[in-house]
Amino acid sequence: MTLNEIKSKAILKGYTMTKLAELIGLNRRTMYLHINSQNDATIKNIQKILNI
Repeated sequence: MTLNEIKSKAILKGYTMTKLAELIGLNRRTMYLHINSQNDATIKNIQKILNI
């Protein structure tokens, strides 16, 4: 799942990227780094929150 896909789905659900990062327990910068490196745990947490 790419950063753009996550951004668009978060916006559709009414979340900002900062709010999404808070929900998974990371700061925004760290979340972006994890998404760009395709960290499995972070991607799975985001998918759970966004119900993908």
